[in-house]
Amino acid sequence: MKNWLIIFSFIFCCSSIIAQKEIKFSTYFKTNKANLRLSDFSRLTRYIDSISKLKNVGKIKVFGYCDDVGEEANNLMLSQKRSEFVSEQIKVKANKQTVLFSPVGKGELPIDDESDFSVSEQRKKNRRVDIIVYFNDKNQIIDDYHEKGDKIILDNVLFQGGKTVFLPRTDFVLHKLVKELKEKKKLHIQLQGHINELKPQQMADSTLYRPEDNLSTRRAKKVYDFLISNGIDKERLSYIGFEGKFPLGTYPQYNRRVEIEITDIKE
Repeated sequence: MKNWLIIFSFIFCCSSIIAQKEIKFSTYFKTNKANLRLSDFSRLTRYIDSISKLKNVGKIKVFGYCDDVGEEANNLMLSQKRSEFVSEQIKVKANKQTVLFSPVGKGELPIDDESDFSVSEQRKKNRRVDIIVYFNDKNQIIDDYHEKGDKIILDNVLFQGGKTVFLPRTDFVLHKLVKELKEKKKLHIQLQGHINELKPQQMADSTLYRPEDNLSTRRAKKVYDFLISNGIDKERLSYIGFEGKFPLGTYPQYNRRVEIEITDIKE
């Protein structure tokens, strides 16, 4: 009966968090330990299982903490080990589309003299790792949790074969991107063009291949020009073509793409 209650609680959790943008889960450690007791480890793995089944998980961040007992430098190291331990468990089951950030040890947490909890209770709560799960918002191209270096594929930015002419459905996506960039004024982006991998004979044929004017570059510039013509400051934009150097390993049409890389977030 107890197992069924646990399963039900996780199913309920998963169904309710889909509408949220982020959730936090904490797992707790014994004093000076960087691994979990069996009961806590089982609780952690059940949680990871529940999250791995969700399709809209975008990013996961892992932060480790310690109590205030002992040397500060040792506590920082221990908090890092705790975060790495939890991160390794997530890696095993995380979806390939999920971005798992490098685990971070935050060191010791101080005692709050105004807390309603006793010192021993506070220290117990401070010996933990927090897992923060961010969910993709399907209504946004660039969600609120993107950071410098992140890349986003512009879905449905489509071109006529061998040309830089947009297909009709592309216009809607690009106007949406313009709107978001006007709202997120701190973002600087690079437009990155990609095509299918060129064959050796194509590379050798100068009528088909000119690095300074390749199709991937021209398609990236097409999007760049569209953004500028619709009011986005060119100082926030750049573009580059990567030809067919970075295929996705899926169907060829998905290699003919334009991606965004966030190059800076101005404060």
